[in-house]
Formats: sequence, structure tokens, C-alpha cells
Amino acid sequence: MTELLDFILHHEDQFKSKARLASLYSDFRVQRTTNPDGYAANITAWQKALTDAVDAGKIPTADKVSSAFCLKTGEELVEALEITGYGRPLALGAVMDEAISEGIMIPLQTFLTESKSIYDKSWSAQSRWLISWGLKRLGLAVSPSSKDRLVRGQFVVASSLEKAASKILASKSGRSNRVDRVSSRKMFKQEIEELLELPHRLSDSDLNALLTLLDRDKKEITYSNNVIKFNAVKEPAAITSYDETIASLKTLIADLNLQIDSLASHVNELAEKARMAVKQNNRVSALATLRAKRVSESLISRRSETLAQLEEVFNKIAQAEDQVAFITVMEATAAHAAPSKSFFMTELPPFNIPDVFEAQPP
Repeated sequence: MTELLDFILHHEDQFKSKARLASLYSDFRVQRTTNPDGYAANITAWQKALTDAVDAGKIPTADKVSSAFCLKTGEELVEALEITGYGRPLALGAVMDEAISEGIMIPLQTFLTESKSIYDKSWSAQSRWLISWGLKRLGLAVSPSSKDRLVRGQFVVASSLEKAASKILASKSGRSNRVDRVSSRKMFKQEIEELLELPHRLSDSDLNALLTLLDRDKKEITYSNNVIKFNAVKEPAAITSYDETIASLKTLIADLNLQIDSLASHVNELAEKARMAVKQNNRVSALATLRAKRVSESLISRRSETLAQLEEVFNKIAQAEDQVAFITVMEATAAHAAPSKSFFMTELPPFNIPDVFEAQPP
């Protein structure tokens, strides 16, 4: 039994009786006209089961990358739902067709590229019609007289995305300080994964869908390739070089703290290794280990010094309320900026350091 099927059978009440399983796995499309209530009940049960499975990270994919907000349909999904005694679900195509028609699920690319908000009534009616029409043109929309066909694709689960957005906005409420509302894409992703307590990391598709909802549909954020900013009243929505400075410094400080912690753990390991070498009278190994320990301690010292400089600059920027104050901070700290940046460029090649000390706010 697959992980997905096990999850559905144990968590979905509609899938716990043999009679319901027989109905849910049958080709119940004909019931749309002969038994509308039964048809609707089966559609609703499947849509809830699939939505819950997406939320739980149980949907199988060929690339083994789970999604927090998107349902990937295709042969992998059908195979994962196959159950002994009932076979494969024979009306899953109808389930998806109804979900798309009702706006419960939206093709990912349509969601990402549509210029109008999904809350716009004209968009809802027109876009759903176009999606349904496109599926029919491809022969992928189902009807009682044809064989049920499940379109292969990736679909945004609207309710899952909405729940995540609501939780994020609640966590940001009351944060008026600009530095608290700006972050890099990397840090935003990490914060959201922790906040939502996801069973896996956000995929690129998840993050793009979430940013699109918060920006286009809810008007709560503005974002670029590297910066996400939660909007505020009486403040320009556009991403400025000031925002880029804040995001860059926050990321650098966070990454540097992680490096210092990692080096400190390494120093402790080397110290223990050196003690063991001494106990074993292995002088060569002990001396080599102590030399490595001194190198790591030197790196910690240098990184700590740089961290202190960056934190000082960041704290001053956080207190700068306008452009004049910001420029004053930049001029006052310019002497410290050069060595800090040089250090990162020579000692920490993985970082991509922008010239944050030349930025200005709007």
C-alpha cells in the first residue's frame, strides 16, 4: 500500500467503508444525470481527500519533490491510488474537471501568468471557461460517453494556498518597522517553512504561487528576484535599493551566524580529537589537530569581527527613518564597509555580495 493510499484510508471518513470505496472507485460519471446527489458526494469526497493529501505532503511525483500547495496529476497519482479489490479510480478525470470548473484547483501556469486577480469575478468566469475549453480541445475533458482521462499537470490547490497566506499575514500584522517587513527570498522561504511547519521544504512552484497570491491577489507584498517586502500604508510599494540593502544585510548576518556556530562545533571536535591523540601518545596527530584547531579559531575571530561590523551598520539602518538619515548612516560607516566587503569577497566565496553600502532609500 502506498503512503498516499494509507493516508487517505486512515484520515478520510468517506473512504472507510467498503460500500463507499466501491462507489468512489467506480466510473460514477453517469450519476451526474441519474443521481446528482451521489455524483456530488463522490466528487466532494475525492476533492477533500486530494486536498488533504497535498496539505500532508503525501502526493507522489516522478521527481520525488513534494509540493505544499500543488497537486501533480498523472500516471503516478493513479497508480498510488490503486487498491486491491477495487482497482484504480475510474472517474478521477471527472473529479479534476469539476475542481477546475469550480476554481478549487487552478493550473499552475495559468495561475502564475494571469494578470487579473483570481478574486476578480470576470477573471474567474472567463478563465475557468477557457481552461475547460482548452481541456476539451485536447480531448482531456471527460463526459459520461467517453473514457475518463486524467490530464497530466500541476494544479494549485486554492484552499491550501489561502490557508498559508492567512497564516503568514497574521504573523506579519503589527510590524510597522521597515526592516521587519523586508527580507531576501532565501530568508523568506526559510521563515515560511518554519512558520507553516511543513512536512517538507517549499518547492520553487510553491514559493512562486505563494508570492503571486500575496502580490497580485492580496496586494500585501511587492517582490523582485531577490527581495520580498510586505507593503505598508503611506510607503512606496516598489522595491528600492534601500530594501535591497536591508535584505542583503539580514541574509549576510544570518549566514555568518550559521558559519560561526558551525566553526565552533568544529573547534570542539578538534579539541576532543587532540585529547584522544595525546592519550594514545600520538604526538604527530595531536600537533596536526591543534594546528587545525588554531586555524578554525582564527576564522571564528575574523568572522565575529565582521559580524559585529555588519550588525552595527544594520542597527543604524534600522533606526534611519528617512533618506537623509540613511545617507548619513552610509557615510558614517563607509570606512568599516570596505574591509567587511573585502573580507566576504576573499574569505567567503559562496556569498554573492552586492554593494549594499551604496544603496539609498526612496
